[in-house]
Amino acid sequence: MSLRTNRGRTAGLALSVLCLFTAGCGQTTSPSSTTSSSTTAPTVNVCGSIGAASVTGLAILTGTSCNATNSPVILVALRDDQNQLTATCTGTIVAPRAVLTAAHCLTGSPAVSVFTGTGDTYPAVSYQIAPGYNGVSDSSSLDVGIILVGQDLPRTPIPVLLSRDAKAGEQAVIAGYGLTDTGARGQLYAGTTAISLVGSTTIQAVYAPGTGGSGTCFGDSGGPLLLSEGGTWAIAGITSAFTGNNCSQGTNYFTNIRNATVTSFIRAGISNLSTK
Repeated sequence: MSLRTNRGRTAGLALSVLCLFTAGCGQTTSPSSTTSSSTTAPTVNVCGSIGAASVTGLAILTGTSCNATNSPVILVALRDDQNQLTATCTGTIVAPRAVLTAAHCLTGSPAVSVFTGTGDTYPAVSYQIAPGYNGVSDSSSLDVGIILVGQDLPRTPIPVLLSRDAKAGEQAVIAGYGLTDTGARGQLYAGTTAISLVGSTTIQAVYAPGTGGSGTCFGDSGGPLLLSEGGTWAIAGITSAFTGNNCSQGTNYFTNIRNATVTSFIRAGISNLSTK
């Protein structure tokens, strides 16, 4: 059993101050990886797939820096009962007032808000954790949460892919506000990855530096795994974990949106859900 690090959860006060509106803090354990795959990146406008324009530099891990102005991929800020920032994650707007993220980001956070990368911060009026999330670091834990805010968010939602399953070997786009190769934090990045395994609860992808693909890191938790369907990019998975003690290489895990419990939870918790 190897360690999984949950990107974007609890950290000490000193690191919390350092991480203000930056990416992730915290560690837990998680499942080991038994799969491998080539991660050769396709020719994809990765920033365009998340409603943004390319900027420059390295991404998520070996990807592209994106302009967050129009993107529905947003930063999730987590605060304690003293209103001190404890950690940040990533989320995706899927309805005018709803954001999908990871359950482990919301566990134990008295106050949650979302930031679109520009403009205002929007406090959560409520948030929910999937009933299948047990907090245990294994692939059976359904790591998905919903954040609801009190007004329409100024972004076009990304649809949730409910019409088909992801496929092994399929190229996907990942995005988040997490740590990059250069140590940058709190900016929006995107990259490509190849799906190595599709299970009932998780979708997996292997990150290996130098092979052309991208990987997730601290602070990317809750961000989307996007697949192209009918010319539209839609969310097939939610960034949950990676193997190893750091994010330099190994298997990335994404909660599978098509799991029946996850699908029911999302449909029940979000009105005006955008789907594909």
